[in-house]
Amino acid sequence: MYAKLAIAAAIAVSVGACAVQPYESGISGHSPANFNYKSDGENARALLAASESGKAQTWAVSESSYGAVSASGPAYPDRARRQCQPLKHERDGAARQVTACKGADGTWVVAEWVPDKGE
Repeated sequence: MYAKLAIAAAIAVSVGACAVQPYESGISGHSPANFNYKSDGENARALLAASESGKAQTWAVSESSYGAVSASGPAYPDRARRQCQPLKHERDGAARQVTACKGADGTWVVAEWVPDKGE
């Protein structure tokens, strides 16, 4: 009987812990990086558009939330035969080099590493 109560209590605590908001502010879009969902969406759209077209893309949500993405070199196939595009990625005043590669299924992967070029 006590074992069943202990198991039920453990399950109730586990379920309750899952329902707790991870951030105290309760603001929609709050994240540890302090970006809101609108800026994350605009950033993702700019990365995708620049990867697809190779043309510079900019976005701005507010004076403190803005960015730009531009090609930083020619597109090339990597060893896995994915089309890769080196990009200069700027967000809220910070810049970094990233590489976007498009898989056979059409999914883009953006990373800070550069895959080896094909031979």
